[in-house]
Amino acid sequence: MERLVLKVVFATGIFTLPFTFLRRNVKDHIIIFLVTGYAATFLAQLVVRRKKLKYPVRPWPNYFDTNILYEYLLLPLVSVWFNQTTRRSGIIGTLGQAVLYGTAHTVIETIIEKKTRLMQWKTWSVFHNISSIASVLLGSKGILFVIRWLSKRFG
Repeated sequence: MERLVLKVVFATGIFTLPFTFLRRNVKDHIIIFLVTGYAATFLAQLVVRRKKLKYPVRPWPNYFDTNILYEYLLLPLVSVWFNQTTRRSGIIGTLGQAVLYGTAHTVIETIIEKKTRLMQWKTWSVFHNISSIASVLLGSKGILFVIRWLSKRFG
């Protein structure tokens, strides 16, 4: 069951990649995708090493302690979608959408955690999950803001 879920997530992620990047601002979306993947990898290592989360079934368990499919594909895609939907939003709208994305993501992760062995929440909570996802999404938007500002200022 778990391997099937991983394969479906992988196939869905690969299938949505072209549609995600076919819009305008491709350069910005690629930056967001890569920065989010890097940040997610770093943060996931911290969380797993502190034994807050555990991934019993994951791709390449001999090489990685975390679910790299989530860190390098799923969360970066969600981050790009977040940045696409908040492109014209103000601060309140962006914060609200970050919480909504984090909540929706947490609902899905809670179901996966209860029904499969893909992840186990040890000392992790719903609040931790929503706030960490919202923070990563807002952080990616912030990094893109800084890159755009630097580009206008010095480019």
